[in-house]
Amino acid sequence: MDKGVKQMAFLTADKTYTLYGLTINEKILPTNMRPNRKLSNGTGKVEYVTIHNTDDINEAKGTNDAEQYARATFNGNMGGVTVHYYIDETACWHIVPDNEVAYHAADGYYGPGNNSTIAIEIVMDGSGKDYDIKAEDRGARLAAIKLYENDLGIDRLTTHNRWYSKKYCPLYILPHWTQFKNKVEKYLNELIAAENKTVEAKEYDLYRVQVGAFTIEDNAYGFAEELKRKGFDAFVVKCDDGYFRVQVGAFSIRKNAEAYVLSLKAAEFDAFIIGVDKEGKNILGDVDGDGKITAADARLALRASVGTEELTAEEFKRADMDGDGKITAADARTVLRKSVELE
Repeated sequence: MDKGVKQMAFLTADKTYTLYGLTINEKILPTNMRPNRKLSNGTGKVEYVTIHNTDDINEAKGTNDAEQYARATFNGNMGGVTVHYYIDETACWHIVPDNEVAYHAADGYYGPGNNSTIAIEIVMDGSGKDYDIKAEDRGARLAAIKLYENDLGIDRLTTHNRWYSKKYCPLYILPHWTQFKNKVEKYLNELIAAENKTVEAKEYDLYRVQVGAFTIEDNAYGFAEELKRKGFDAFVVKCDDGYFRVQVGAFSIRKNAEAYVLSLKAAEFDAFIIGVDKEGKNILGDVDGDGKITAADARLALRASVGTEELTAEEFKRADMDGDGKITAADARTVLRKSVELE
């Protein structure tokens, strides 16, 4: 790739987040500087992760190789070439959405390399020095994360050379491609194992379905009676925060609770799932475990979603509102809404 880089103001990330321990700076190219069309015939589906190498350069003081290459793309210095990620020994920049086409494979406008894969440029020089080894290792971790996120196996990790045989790329990794692939597979398996542990850790003793919350006890019991008349086994829970919560059911399997939510919504009742412990205490949303769901819990979840707060296993399961094994901004919003009884 063209290494000509104009000296100008460093890029400022629009978003910086931590993904499975890897910090990523995100600044997406404007639509007029990228193909701006979805992968895989418009579906956005990622089919492969493609590995490239680009040369380590003499970066300007105060920045790094990954930023400098990303900035060169913004400045139009890469000859129309775009990739999804640049990663070096210290930094990673994300500049094309994962579900969009990038021009990196030299296999044509509709070639499978350009049109079905996420491109990762690992900045190296092949010296085998510590910084070079670290850059390759970080690239392997990023590749594993992208395979994991897109439910792809190690067989979907590939090289630029696959799509364009005249290009010996990734130059510094191809000589030991099997070793690199094994490393990616190791990291991928670790992510899968961690997911299984997370699923186990976030299981609750029971899942209940909440339908309403009232400050006046009679109103809560009146609503419970209305639910019973519609065939739902409702009951009222008096909580320490002064609310009388109307709930239905107690399920040991979350999917059964989810099915009950659908039945309630079909009957035009609002409903959502809460996880409870052996004593019946509501713990889903009470991130800090103080017995109440407050804005402080929402702040904890939000910080965890952007990687600035590391939650314990118990805090994690109380913050994972949608049960998907991740803490996201959506979880934080749900906690905040629960804290003011909007859900």
